[in-house]
Amino acid sequence: THPLAFIPFGLGSRMCVGQNLALLEAKLTVAVLLQRFELRPSPKYVHAPTVLMLLHPQYGAPVIFRPLSSPPPSASVHTSDELSLSLSRPLASL
Repeated sequence: THPLAFIPFGLGSRMCVGQNLALLEAKLTVAVLLQRFELRPSPKYVHAPTVLMLLHPQYGAPVIFRPLSSPPPSASVHTSDELSLSLSRPLASL
């Protein structure tokens, strides 16, 4: 395969201007989820990898999110139809 075959944000002068923001948002989302939840594979998960462009699970990868008993006091997350994030102190570099 060609090393540049999968480039979601493009390259060179036509590179996406929102690349850094999108990557920061993705890292922040993962960090908050890992701070607040214990993640476990579902008992229904069947290990059956398949390859299209990338290696991925053939039947999906259901995950169970269990809230941790006490979230960190420095941040608060409120849930409704949307996820809202409020930070009371700056985040260290992710």
